Amino acid sequence: MKTNKYRLYRRLILVGFDVAFIFLSILLASYIATESLDEVFSHLPALGIVVAFQIMVLWLAKVYAIRLLDSSLELALRGQAAITFSGFVILIALLAYT
Repeated sequence: MKTNKYRLYRRLILVGFDVAFIFLSILLASYIATESLDEVFSHLPALGIVVAFQIMVLWLAKVYAIRLLDSSLELALRGQAAITFSGFVILIALLAYT
């Protein structure tokens, strides 16, 4: 039981870092593209949905279930597949919205 809590806490910490870094990359990309952060803050709920979707796809692809038996290459391939899938879905959603 104690190890299950430890695993859950470890996964939640990884998710927290991912959320923080995704939002930082959104801020940086927006600032580089427009030299302003007004667009980011005006669309914050939509960005939250995009980030939540990416985290959900990463969780379902078991990227956060890191075990010693998994190789780093296998983990990288799972992560890349999850990010690619979520990127295509987000692209389609954005094209349908605009």
